[in-house]
Amino acid sequence: MNVNVRSLDLMDELKACQVLVEAFREDPVVAYLTSESSRDPILRCVMSGILRYCQPYRHLYGAYTPDGSLVGVAGWMPPHTPLEDLRGWLRVGFYHLPRLVPVKLWGRWFHFATLIKPSPQPFWSLQILAVHPDYQGQGIGKKLLKPILKLSEQQGIPCCLETSTLAAMRFYQRQGFAQTVRLHLNDEELSYWQMERSPQFKDSHFQFSPIS
Repeated sequence: MNVNVRSLDLMDELKACQVLVEAFREDPVVAYLTSESSRDPILRCVMSGILRYCQPYRHLYGAYTPDGSLVGVAGWMPPHTPLEDLRGWLRVGFYHLPRLVPVKLWGRWFHFATLIKPSPQPFWSLQILAVHPDYQGQGIGKKLLKPILKLSEQQGIPCCLETSTLAAMRFYQRQGFAQTVRLHLNDEELSYWQMERSPQFKDSHFQFSPIS
């Protein structure tokens, strides 16, 4: 599809948040961490927080159709930036989460929070990538990744991300990412994958061996 990928217009924060909510509403991990009635409020809180957390680092991208509609969003954190800054996450609105999450699900959130272990080495960290469901399967996600994948190549610095569906994992594999860790969220083996992408130029010293 013909879309223009450019820096996300700050005036489009609400539109970007809605694209993210629509894209993640059926996500299995989101379903595990929310109830049906709490899902949209929690998603709006989390997605708006991620956008605001990424914004100062100027690596938020939007995919715009020729008529100006926003149909996809990507947000990155550059290397050497704080991914576990609790105060920073609270400042962008995550302090609302305790009142939005049903008490019976708090244990799931605490367990989920302990699973993610960011790598100590420098990475471009993909915090969010989503395409509105009406526009998926048209190559928009690949276009949204391009600006930072290109920069990653130029700098010789790898990229990392987490994802929660087999379809998404296979999409990222086609873009050069490899699975490094598979996490299990519950007894039903609901999975969450961590993935990395080394710079693709020859003789990169950032090569790694993916876990099958």
